[in-house]
Amino acid sequence: MLEAEVYDYGDGDEGVNFTVWARGRDGKRIWKWKERFRWCWNILTTGSLWADDIIVSNKDAHELAKFIVLNVPHGIIK
Repeated sequence: MLEAEVYDYGDGDEGVNFTVWARGRDGKRIWKWKERFRWCWNILTTGSLWADDIIVSNKDAHELAKFIVLNVPHGIIK
């Protein structure tokens, strides 16, 4: 899943945060306690989940949107 979050902190810091999330647990049935602890520890110590994350300025977000519109074959986006 691709998540796009527009942010504006009101102090001039504004842009778009793109996050790529993986669905499910990659076919694993149940996580072992060590794996669960590792995830919990990462969240507690960093304050965030693991994800592939890209943060861009509004200008860069517009350039990315323009690139996508110009390069995606017609008929795919409805």
